[in-house]
Amino acid sequence: MKNIVLLFLTLLTLVPLSACKRIPPVEESQSANPSLLESSSILESSSDEMSENTQSGTSIPTDPETGLPIYIPGSIKLYPYDEDIYPNGKPYRDCWYISSGMFELGQTWEEHQYFVDHVERDPERMLLVQYIEYFNIPKEVFVAELERVRKFYESFVSDMSIEEIELPNADIIYTFDDEIINHYYRYE
Repeated sequence: MKNIVLLFLTLLTLVPLSACKRIPPVEESQSANPSLLESSSILESSSDEMSENTQSGTSIPTDPETGLPIYIPGSIKLYPYDEDIYPNGKPYRDCWYISSGMFELGQTWEEHQYFVDHVERDPERMLLVQYIEYFNIPKEVFVAELERVRKFYESFVSDMSIEEIELPNADIIYTFDDEIINHYYRYE
């Protein structure tokens, strides 16, 4: 809990500071550095070979049979869990418990609140998956929002491999297969 509070306070401190940075318009930055045009075409061609979803811009290994991303134990730095909260062990990483509230997926505040307050949810299923199914959110919308959130996190966090910063993997979520999802987000 201390880590979450500390991360939240850090975010509150860094967000106003990040607003002070000047980001040049696209035309200005490209004219100042013509090699950006060449490197952007290289990035576009190589991004087709990577999974749609990355934590830090590196490709995620995939299962040759299913083509789905594989979670490699140790690739996410896990925090020790509180034995008072999880006396039998923590079943999933923090990302499994993530709320849809941090994402802007096209729902109004009222729609989001209705889901939170009135829609019956299965505690054995990932909450975000249930939210996506309920509102029938297209994968493209979800992937675009993940990219926005990832860029926001990267603007103030240097290590995207810590458990509290892990973002959901769209390829895994959009299988809508609870067995695959639960296995991918297991706590090890």
